[in-house]
Amino acid sequence: MTRPFLASLGQVEGFILKNRSPSCALKDAKVYASAESGGVVGKGAGLFAQAAEKIFPLLPKEDEGRLTNARIRAHFLTRIFALARLRAVEDLPGLMAFHARYKLLLHAHHQEATKALGRLLAEARGKPFDQVRQAYEEGFLQATRLLFRLPAMADALLHAFGYFKRGLSPKEKAHFLHLLADFREERVPLEALLVLLQSWALRFGEDYLQAQALFEPYPRPLMDLRTT
Repeated sequence: MTRPFLASLGQVEGFILKNRSPSCALKDAKVYASAESGGVVGKGAGLFAQAAEKIFPLLPKEDEGRLTNARIRAHFLTRIFALARLRAVEDLPGLMAFHARYKLLLHAHHQEATKALGRLLAEARGKPFDQVRQAYEEGFLQATRLLFRLPAMADALLHAFGYFKRGLSPKEKAHFLHLLADFREERVPLEALLVLLQSWALRFGEDYLQAQALFEPYPRPLMDLRTT
């Protein structure tokens, strides 16, 4: 029944699954030696989770337990909302605008994949749009599959900082670079630098940066979620 159910879902953006469930766990379902003798021999994916991975291999999937971690939750929400926005794009100019909006976020996840997606769009004219969007979707999901690494995110933030270097005072520049060094060492959160960069984007009228999904990758009310 699992496969027919999954096949009937149509278009979905991701899955939140039950942790430690024999059917839904992504990694921590108990694996038994046999139905007769019992005895736990390890842990692995549940039956439903295995089928979901086979039918929707690239879609975001998380279990409810891991979503209590703020960074993992942010990554999951970023991907599902990006995918929903991407699937709403109807033409090549719209897809190019999407790529521009997600440029810094992609840069923070996988720089080579970002360049490859750019080449895909540059060579897309005259090709069936549905095929181009499907190829872009697959590339986007592959590029964002893993949590961002601190050095890559720091590079993306430094790139954004470059837009303001001429307008900032020496003390403002030093303050940002100090915060960036602290971010690399995990002494300050990403949000501290994003708020600062966003305020400068407003101050200097940098429309390109103001539109970047990196600053608000999913609806603001979800950014205020707290776990208990």
